[in-house]
Amino acid sequence: MPPCHQSPFGEPCLVIGTSSSEIDPAIDWGFRTVSFPQALGGTSARNFMLYQRPTVGSLQLWADSVQDQSYNWHNFLPYFQKSLEYNPDAFIPTGGPLQVSFPDYAQPFSSYLPSGFDEIGISPAVDFSSGTLKGAQYCPMTIDPDGSFRASSQETYLTASMNCTNLKVFDLTMAKKILFDTPEKTRSVFRLTTPNSHSGIGPSTTLKKLRIPVIVDNVNVGQNMWDHVLAAVTFPIATDSATRFVNGLTGSQDAVYQAESVARWETNGTGPLSNNNADFLAWEKFPDSLDSRKFPSDWPELEYIGASGYFGNFYTNDLPIINPNWLDHPSDQATLLAGFKRVREVFASKAVQRGLS
Repeated sequence: MPPCHQSPFGEPCLVIGTSSSEIDPAIDWGFRTVSFPQALGGTSARNFMLYQRPTVGSLQLWADSVQDQSYNWHNFLPYFQKSLEYNPDAFIPTGGPLQVSFPDYAQPFSSYLPSGFDEIGISPAVDFSSGTLKGAQYCPMTIDPDGSFRASSQETYLTASMNCTNLKVFDLTMAKKILFDTPEKTRSVFRLTTPNSHSGIGPSTTLKKLRIPVIVDNVNVGQNMWDHVLAAVTFPIATDSATRFVNGLTGSQDAVYQAESVARWETNGTGPLSNNNADFLAWEKFPDSLDSRKFPSDWPELEYIGASGYFGNFYTNDLPIINPNWLDHPSDQATLLAGFKRVREVFASKAVQRGLS
């Protein structure tokens, strides 16, 4: 395996996370879902690095739900802006420490997508960082432009905060229990591995079965996780893609192309490895929502991501049981079906047809 895992191309394309043999403790929690063996998005350093912000309506819903207007778009935007370094209109030039930039390389097939989406009524977007998720564009990514490295949270936020006197990081240490001075006032959002149950916070019926003293009876703890569903529609294309680089790993004729690509990235941060292989995307809000659930009026049902290439084929140390209930809701099924139809329309467009083989 070439030494390119810190490249934008590396983790999304070389280590997909579809098998337990691909777990890397340095970047991955190793979570497995009940229903499917794929890695659950958002629980590791394996991601496509696309930088986007929520819609105005979704943040307002959050603020109203927790009865705290500091979370609405107007009040929260300054924190988005000052947390990163970049300078288009949606950003400020003096922020940091997160690096956001565009790749130094564009996927060849992506050049056909802007016109293809435009043909089916999805127009170019100004950006996805000003409170609106609508339209299509090349998306900025959390890439450090100095060498084209993945700008992970560890390499940006944590590194910048290591000298803070109010931050203490315990390496290779597992928290077993959370202690509260005033548990009756506790309001917290727990991630998957937070030891909330052993701390006495959760559904009282579950805690009592485990003989854990109940501090806060909250039936929502450990429930109601929402995750998006990713489905793929594939077409043969006539341009170079990630497949050419991956084929080089097998010693085929593409090995020279792979070696040249690695050399370009290691030397000056350019070439295919400086791109995440999913650089063009689009958001769409259907005129008549297919979803019966109460989402904000500006929240889109579908996100389209163009990627070129084929990649086929209660002890607190225990990992949590995760059941995302994908496609159980009729609205999820209807939205996914509509998405398949729209993708086929994109690939039937005159613009995209020119890039198919």
